[in-house]
Amino acid sequence: MSGSVVSCAFMPHTTALVRVKPSSGSGYVVSTAKRFPFGLVRIAADRDGSLLAKIGKELQRWHDDLLALNFTPPLYRSLPAFLPSDATPEEQATYQRLEASNFLHQPNSYWCSALESAEPCTASDFQAYFLLYYPAEPLRMVRNALSAHCALAVCSTPVEAFCRLTVSTQDVHILLEIEEAHVALAVAHQGKLMRFVCHPIHRREEREYFALRELLNTPACRDHVVQVSGSHATKNMLELLRRETGLSLRLPTLPAPHFVTNSTRQLLTEPDMYHALSAAMFSL
Repeated sequence: MSGSVVSCAFMPHTTALVRVKPSSGSGYVVSTAKRFPFGLVRIAADRDGSLLAKIGKELQRWHDDLLALNFTPPLYRSLPAFLPSDATPEEQATYQRLEASNFLHQPNSYWCSALESAEPCTASDFQAYFLLYYPAEPLRMVRNALSAHCALAVCSTPVEAFCRLTVSTQDVHILLEIEEAHVALAVAHQGKLMRFVCHPIHRREEREYFALRELLNTPACRDHVVQVSGSHATKNMLELLRRETGLSLRLPTLPAPHFVTNSTRQLLTEPDMYHALSAAMFSL
């Protein structure tokens, strides 16, 4: 393996690709950054696979790199659960499927991210989790197609990558994700979720309403900077949220010690590029 990671972040209407490699000093260098003018919506409808072939052609240049994939799903459906602390990955997947069968129609059509919860558990042999379920397709199709070009290191969602990148920090981190079909808020500390909520969105007014509601109803937002990301985290949206809440809001950053050089500040202003960089750092 080369020690580098090529990361692809898939949003509803755009896809970002970044290649990150270790620098000669400390940190990492972004050697490639590219955007494709299509995302999961068009990929799902692309019967001949020509769109994924374009990304695959890029990946062939770096067949010795690890591959990180990040998918923005249309919606997260979350469930708090207590799972055995000593469960193997296979056993944990079985528990996740059992939990899904209790509240999801066609549970096998969903993927699950199990993120540790900061909630204490009275039973020492159990761990609290947030189970985040989201539709498996077309994510599974994308994963299977692209992992043929590079060894797959990680497959994540924006919330999962955000949470796991806080594991080495002491601060509380907050992410407000404003997407076309959902608004989600995640509060994380040292790799564990303290709070997570996701609302489906059907109209523009709902997007503003739920974003404001979660900011105002989450006490941590009054004490910590809120990072705002997503395809609908526009300048106008941020100005509205600042005006109505008086809170400190900013575009996302990568928490220390996860940093990259080569003028990545501009890349982080684009949601798909931010997700791609987060997934790359998560996999390193």
